[in-house]
Amino acid sequence: MKICMIFSDYSPGREADGIGDYTRILVETLRSRGHDVRVVTSSRYTGWDRKVVRISHGRWGIRELRKVAAYIKKGGFDAVHLQYTPVSYGFGVAFKLLPLLVRLYSRKTCFVTTFHTFVGGRWVSKVNAVLLSAFSHRIIATNDEIIYLIDKWLEAFKKKTALIPIGANIGPSDMSREEARKKLELEYGIKSGAVVMVNFGFCYPGKGIENIIKTVKNLSGRENYYIIMMGAVREQDADYRRGIQNLIRMNGLDGNFVWIPEVDSEKAADVLMGSDIFIAPYDEGISIRRGSLMAALVNGLPVVSTAPRVPMPYFKSGENVILAERGKVPGLVSAVERLSVDRDLRKKISKNARELAKHFDWDLIAEETEKVYMEGIGRRT
Repeated sequence: MKICMIFSDYSPGREADGIGDYTRILVETLRSRGHDVRVVTSSRYTGWDRKVVRISHGRWGIRELRKVAAYIKKGGFDAVHLQYTPVSYGFGVAFKLLPLLVRLYSRKTCFVTTFHTFVGGRWVSKVNAVLLSAFSHRIIATNDEIIYLIDKWLEAFKKKTALIPIGANIGPSDMSREEARKKLELEYGIKSGAVVMVNFGFCYPGKGIENIIKTVKNLSGRENYYIIMMGAVREQDADYRRGIQNLIRMNGLDGNFVWIPEVDSEKAADVLMGSDIFIAPYDEGISIRRGSLMAALVNGLPVVSTAPRVPMPYFKSGENVILAERGKVPGLVSAVERLSVDRDLRKKISKNARELAKHFDWDLIAEETEKVYMEGIGRRT
């Protein structure tokens, strides 16, 4: 099958990078399964993949719409697959008409849109979501929140929507937990016997980092706890990061926090393997759209998070994760302290986390994606 994959910020694969990395791994997995996959992205791509075409210089408007549509028409693709978030392509309407143009000018091509998030803080995002949903032959939702929104507001598109979760953007560490822990202690001056928690990914509002700080402040014997904040800081989040660091300083918790800014996949996996708890008290609750969460599960790390806003059958509190009430620090403190002293519970959740991670295997994700392509090709409407 000949496939055109589109994402505004396709990852060259040097670092864990959210949806860009997700797209890269999906492309690599589809190629390993025998498909010819070409990628359309922006000039920010810095890799060496010869099947990557740089079309946009940061804007995704009428000019880019024409260029991408012409490339698709000339390429004779069986499927075009757009990886979408509202902020990825700007808030203009023009580029969101791409599936309509494909319907008009490449009638043998199936157009699939994957929604990683549905709307993004501006009213026009809702218009864009409707346009993409209406003209795409098939829709992929990466999480239950999107399924919920489609069920509630866009029921007409429910039949052409499939739920396919994302996978981990990093794999399991090659180290044993003991080796990884010793490496962490030596590299960052962590006391032997301390409890090490880790938060992974970009530092931005909504991830509950303020509540991590409050949790640490309220832990009994907090001098025996370390929090590793691992992940890059985007330019737009620099002020927020400085505010977080000031909050840590004001609460006298400098000695509890370790910052690891830029990490490749191998380094991230080793840090996760050497830690005791993955703490991620998301403001909106736990979600299968979180690649960093998937990475923690793959590495068998017990997860402390917050209850989701919509039902998510994957997560069972006390079995494969521990969930606290959203925005409530006492529940987080209790969860952390319980895991810290109950080794049997930690082992059980670690084992079940690895089992849960099997649902997010990349070959399974690719197989389900192929089914969506075939359904779209066979039933273009």
